[in-house]
Amino acid sequence: MATLPAIKGALLEEAILYFLRASGYKTIDANDVRLGNDPTLQFKPNTRERVIEVRGRGCAHQIDAIADCLIPRAFSNPQRLLVEAKYHG
Repeated sequence: MATLPAIKGALLEEAILYFLRASGYKTIDANDVRLGNDPTLQFKPNTRERVIEVRGRGCAHQIDAIADCLIPRAFSNPQRLLVEAKYHG
């Protein structure tokens, strides 16, 4: 059974994803990872949940919200926003 702080944290993550989509970002979800087009993303191994991880230099990192900027920037590489959200009562 989920605790109240865990539920509030999940709602915070969903609110962040909503604001990212409203701000012109394309959020990354499990379907994007399952397609396997991006070598920097993976599912957390040995878990029943579909937790998305970002492969770093040394290890994989669990990130709460991942979004790609849809508005191209001149003379710049594509931008990806990684958000780690924490709920503190």
